[in-house]
Amino acid sequence: MQEDKETELQEELLEARKRIVELEASTKTTLTGSQFLTIVLVGPLFLAFVTLGVLIVWKTTSKPAEIAPHL
Repeated sequence: MQEDKETELQEELLEARKRIVELEASTKTTLTGSQFLTIVLVGPLFLAFVTLGVLIVWKTTSKPAEIAPHL
């Protein structure tokens, strides 16, 4: 009787540990809805500014005499 309860408690403890490990893994690998929306909405804006900066630097360094009067 005592051994049955102890075995049952050990099995329950192992199941609980497995569940905790699964939950920890899932919380570290998923995004919340607001995080996803932030990435989706702000990502293109960030990329647009980076692209604009690269184009400005590229044009300025490739034709400085042509760009200089506009600065």
